Order: sequence, then structure tokens, then C-alpha cells
Amino acid sequence: MSARLALALGIWCAVAAILLGVAASPTPSLAAVQCTPDLQGAMDEPGQKDLTRFCFDPVAAAPFDFVVSWNWDAATFPGNNSGDACALFDTDMDGNANFAL
Repeated sequence: MSARLALALGIWCAVAAILLGVAASPTPSLAAVQCTPDLQGAMDEPGQKDLTRFCFDPVAAAPFDFVVSWNWDAATFPGNNSGDACALFDTDMDGNANFAL
């Protein structure tokens, strides 16, 4: 085997190993999701529709992106009612909300 062929084969094997390692590694955003459950359980407030859990994923597509989601106790809202929620964010770590979405 010539030196040139051996070098090309070595480079190809290294690239294949790197690609296989990247493809087999877990997705960071799936591993980083942090959920907070409703500790009092479903339907704990009479006559109110509250959340079952709130989830926050700080690892998204870009360093300044994040994903929030929540699950409701109720699956449907009769009539013209809607489920509304707000996420509060403390960006300067002073214990007070700086942004509400």
C-alpha cells in the first residue's frame, strides 16, 4: 500500500469515527429539560384551571434561545374560555422578574 493511499484511508477512518461519535451522542436539549410538577396535584384549586407542570429548556438552537412549556390540569376549556399562562424570568438573578412572556 502506498503512503498516499494509507494517509487517505487514515483520514477517511478518522472522519467516519468523528461523524459516528456525533451521531451517536445524545441531544443536549433533550437531556437539559427541567420540569417542575404541581406539588399539590391535579385540580387542587376548586373552580380554577391550573398547571400540572412547567418545563424550561435552556439549551436550544442558540445561546440566547430557550423553550418553555406547560401542561394543564384540564384537557378542554368549555365555551369561550381559554387557558392562559405567563412565564416570569429573572435575568439579573436578584429574585425579581425582569420579563414576562
